[in-house]
Amino acid sequence: GVNIFDKDIVFFPIHSQLHWSLVILCHPGETVNDEVGGEVDSADDATQAMRGKREAGGARQPASYLLHLDSMTGGHKTAFVVNRLREYLAL
Repeated sequence: GVNIFDKDIVFFPIHSQLHWSLVILCHPGETVNDEVGGEVDSADDATQAMRGKREAGGARQPASYLLHLDSMTGGHKTAFVVNRLREYLAL
Protein backbone atom coordinates (compact mmCIF):
# COMPACT_ATOMS: atom_id res chain seq x y z
CA GLY A 1 0.00 0.00 0.00
CA VAL A 2 0.86 3.65 -0.21
CA ASN A 3 1.50 5.69 2.94
CA ILE A 4 -0.19 9.02 2.20
CA PHE A 5 1.66 10.62 5.11
CA ASP A 6 4.90 10.28 3.10
CA LYS A 7 3.48 12.49 0.33
CA ASP A 8 3.67 16.27 0.04
CA ILE A 9 0.15 16.70 -1.33
CA VAL A 10 -2.89 14.39 -1.35
CA PHE A 11 -6.07 15.14 -3.34
CA PHE A 12 -9.53 14.05 -2.11
CA PRO A 13 -12.36 14.53 -4.59
CA ILE A 14 -15.68 15.05 -2.78
CA HIS A 15 -18.99 14.15 -4.43
CA SER A 16 -22.40 14.76 -2.91
CA GLN A 17 -25.79 15.73 -4.31
CA LEU A 18 -24.59 15.89 -7.95
CA HIS A 19 -21.84 18.35 -6.99
CA TRP A 20 -18.06 17.93 -6.82
CA SER A 21 -15.52 19.78 -4.72
CA LEU A 22 -11.90 19.08 -3.88
CA VAL A 23 -9.96 18.86 -0.61
CA ILE A 24 -6.20 19.10 -0.79
CA LEU A 25 -4.17 17.82 2.16
CA CYS A 26 -0.79 19.57 2.13
CA HIS A 27 2.19 18.19 4.05
CA PRO A 28 0.24 15.36 5.74
CA GLY A 29 3.39 14.09 7.46
CA GLU A 30 3.74 17.37 9.37
CA THR A 31 0.83 16.68 11.71
CA VAL A 32 0.92 17.56 15.37
CA ASN A 33 -0.38 14.92 17.79
CA ASP A 34 -1.54 12.89 14.77
CA GLU A 35 -4.09 15.55 13.82
CA VAL A 36 -4.21 17.78 10.78
CA GLY A 37 -3.47 21.37 11.75
CA GLY A 38 -6.47 23.20 10.37
CA GLU A 39 -8.72 23.96 7.51
CA VAL A 40 -8.15 26.83 5.13
CA ASP A 41 -11.15 28.84 3.93
CA SER A 42 -9.54 31.85 2.27
CA ALA A 43 -6.47 32.92 0.34
CA ASP A 44 -5.14 34.75 3.42
CA ASP A 45 -5.51 31.60 5.55
CA ALA A 46 -3.78 29.56 2.85
CA THR A 47 -0.86 31.99 2.75
CA GLN A 48 -0.46 31.79 6.53
CA ALA A 49 -0.61 27.98 6.49
CA MET A 50 1.93 27.72 3.65
CA ARG A 51 4.37 29.86 5.57
CA GLY A 52 4.49 27.11 8.19
CA LYS A 53 6.05 27.23 11.63
CA ARG A 54 9.35 28.95 12.27
CA GLU A 55 12.03 26.64 13.65
CA ALA A 56 15.03 27.61 15.76
CA GLY A 57 17.55 29.29 13.49
CA GLY A 58 14.92 31.02 11.36
CA ALA A 59 14.11 28.16 8.92
CA ARG A 60 10.46 27.48 8.24
CA GLN A 61 8.94 24.03 8.66
CA PRO A 62 5.91 23.34 6.43
CA ALA A 63 2.67 22.97 8.34
CA SER A 64 -0.02 20.43 7.56
CA TYR A 65 -3.32 21.93 6.40
CA LEU A 66 -6.47 21.17 4.45
CA LEU A 67 -7.60 23.35 1.55
CA HIS A 68 -11.24 22.94 0.44
CA LEU A 69 -11.99 24.15 -3.09
CA ASP A 70 -15.64 24.49 -4.05
CA SER A 71 -16.78 26.51 -7.07
CA MET A 72 -20.40 26.73 -5.94
CA THR A 73 -21.61 29.19 -3.31
CA GLY A 74 -23.54 27.22 -0.72
CA GLY A 75 -22.03 23.98 -1.99
CA HIS A 76 -20.33 21.55 0.35
CA LYS A 77 -19.92 22.86 3.89
CA THR A 78 -16.18 23.14 4.62
CA ALA A 79 -16.46 22.33 8.34
CA PHE A 80 -18.48 19.16 7.64
CA VAL A 81 -16.18 17.96 4.83
CA VAL A 82 -13.02 18.62 6.85
CA ASN A 83 -14.36 16.91 9.98
CA ARG A 84 -15.37 13.81 8.01
CA LEU A 85 -11.97 13.71 6.31
CA ARG A 86 -10.20 14.03 9.69
CA GLU A 87 -12.28 11.11 10.99
CA TYR A 88 -11.29 9.06 7.95
CA LEU A 89 -7.60 9.87 8.34
CA ALA A 90 -7.66 8.91 12.02
CA LEU A 91 -8.73 5.30 11.22
